[in-house]
Amino acid sequence: LYERTVIAPQMRDFKMHYLGNDEIVLHTVDMHRVQNGFEPLADREFRLDFYRALNELIDSWDFGIIACAIKLHNHIAQSEERALDPYMYSLDVVVECFCKELDGTPDSGFICAEMRNPGLDRDLRDAWVKICREGTGLASAAEIDEKIVHLTLKDKKPNIAGMQLADLIVTPVGRSVLGLPMKDDEVSRQVVESKFRRGVAGQHRGYGLVVLPDF
Repeated sequence: LYERTVIAPQMRDFKMHYLGNDEIVLHTVDMHRVQNGFEPLADREFRLDFYRALNELIDSWDFGIIACAIKLHNHIAQSEERALDPYMYSLDVVVECFCKELDGTPDSGFICAEMRNPGLDRDLRDAWVKICREGTGLASAAEIDEKIVHLTLKDKKPNIAGMQLADLIVTPVGRSVLGLPMKDDEVSRQVVESKFRRGVAGQHRGYGLVVLPDF
């Protein structure tokens, strides 16, 4: 409801103001490559103003982030032939954290994943069925069934505000985990960090951001 009544209309207004078209999909790759409607971002002054306003908008929205980042080379080196598929591994982690966030609120959550290709989409659906049947290491099947209504897959091309917001957040999370410098064409890491789910002591690592392996 909040996504439809607050985020979506404000995102449309933002796109109309800066890009003159509210049908343009906020897609990080297109924004970085200044293509598909984002050509004005080639001008540095315009780009700085665009991201300043975008950061202020995201900061004003009431939402939380649960993210899982897997350091692929470390994961493979640690587990070798036993290494789990990172996409499926991260699903377990996100489901566990999401269930804890939904504590005491049955049937209040659903997961929307980005479609990739038919094979990977099928694998993800199969992994979801397995999780619902067997649970995860920290969330039982009964808890998942009680709190999460369903998992659905959607194409990122349609103008869906929630999918666009998730796309904007992924890049600063990933670059931060990799220790890469912040650029002027990505959402502020400070804004993103302020939205992470947090533990009782206020820390976000392990609660809103899980990095695996954790060394």
